[in-house]
Amino acid sequence: MINGTCVSYTNFCVSGNIYQGCVTCQARYQVVNGICRKLPDNCAFINLSLDCIQCASGYFLYNGVCYKTIANCLAQRASFCDRCDTLYVISNDQRSCISKQPIRYCQQHDSTFDFCLICEDGFRITTDKKCLAEHCSKYNLQTYVCQ
Repeated sequence: MINGTCVSYTNFCVSGNIYQGCVTCQARYQVVNGICRKLPDNCAFINLSLDCIQCASGYFLYNGVCYKTIANCLAQRASFCDRCDTLYVISNDQRSCISKQPIRYCQQHDSTFDFCLICEDGFRITTDKKCLAEHCSKYNLQTYVCQ
């Protein structure tokens, strides 16, 4: 009996007593007022209102729901990434962070891999901080291949 009400504490309950009801629940359940309550998907803890307040490892809480953490994402909103770590770019669908590719023929990049500081021997830095063969006067803007 809890607060004057008979409560069965055997459903999903591992241990309990007549005074407190259930004290310990099976995995994926949590004691709330002496009763085992099922945790929402990927949730580690719920409050008295049964709202998730902490997610399981590898998940984060957004508007009461646990979403899988996107690797290398610095600003995540539900299943979408708004900002990636310095060496990553957001994928087209905003569901992942993709490693930035090094600039071709670059010997030394800036700290964010956005432009080249020093090109390999035989290459020069272009106005947009890419590397171009010294003998090349015209190149494809998409591939940076000499034409």
